[in-house]
Amino acid sequence: MKTLVWTVCALLALLWTGALAVVGQLGAWLAEVVASGQATDLATAAVMGPLPEALARWIDPLWLQGLQAALAQGLAGLTELWPSVSGLLSWLVPLLWLVWALGLVGLLALAGGLHWLLRGPATRR
Repeated sequence: MKTLVWTVCALLALLWTGALAVVGQLGAWLAEVVASGQATDLATAAVMGPLPEALARWIDPLWLQGLQAALAQGLAGLTELWPSVSGLLSWLVPLLWLVWALGLVGLLALAGGLHWLLRGPATRR
């Protein structure tokens, strides 16, 4: 049973590490995109793109044009904030690894506690 506890702990630690590594890479990529100034171009292209055919029959084209215009205007207003967002994103990766370490310590504490509980009452003293 103790082996099962530590095996599950190891698998959860691998999943936790992999998930935060992916999020860290995405954060680093996002910081580069924001720093280069391409973020507004990408966001504007995403907002102004054509509507998928599956949604076209459900959404009024006039309403969609108004929504796209409002979103484009909002993105233009955000252009002034991009430099400060880039500074905040530079802290994202170290912060993620701090969260990773705290999560891993919690996971190891949980596995250690379960291991201690499984030792039996005679050997706990």
